[in-house]
Amino acid sequence: MSVPDITLAEALNQIGHIKDRIDKNKERIAKYSSMLSSEKPYFSSEEEQKKEVEKLVQSNMDLVTLYLKLKTSIEYTNMCTLTEIDGKTYSISDIVRLQMKAGKMIVSTYESLDDKSAESRRRGVQTVEGKVPQVVRLYSEEYKNKNLDKWRDLVDTHGTFESRKRVLNATIKLKEFITPTPETV
Repeated sequence: MSVPDITLAEALNQIGHIKDRIDKNKERIAKYSSMLSSEKPYFSSEEEQKKEVEKLVQSNMDLVTLYLKLKTSIEYTNMCTLTEIDGKTYSISDIVRLQMKAGKMIVSTYESLDDKSAESRRRGVQTVEGKVPQVVRLYSEEYKNKNLDKWRDLVDTHGTFESRKRVLNATIKLKEFITPTPETV
């Protein structure tokens, strides 16, 4: 089964539709897969109803196969598609990971640059000859704020990464991932 000639955005949209169709089929499977002996079947006969349940189950199996193919192709396309932001090259996969977790780790790293720890230690220190120890910053506040602003903008849900990802998703065609076989590895 090859992937359709669609963009990443279209593939992501199809993933949502596939999930919806699977859920609707599951509801129908639950409804039709059993009955009381005193009930009339939903279909012309019990045999017809049984066939419908089998078709619905097979339909979900086919939908899951398509779902897996699309998801794998989306991931592959995301890994292969590169873009430059602020002089640095990122794959779409990098952008997704930075938006989800890694970017927040970078932001929190810059937020950790502060003098609170030294300030709290200073409160407990005795003055020597009437002099209170001074807090000495071993980082530049300008450097910290510049990088905090940059990374907050990059990972924000309306920031640079998100807007670039939207453009790429709308324009990049889905690439087919060919599953390796023992012969090709």
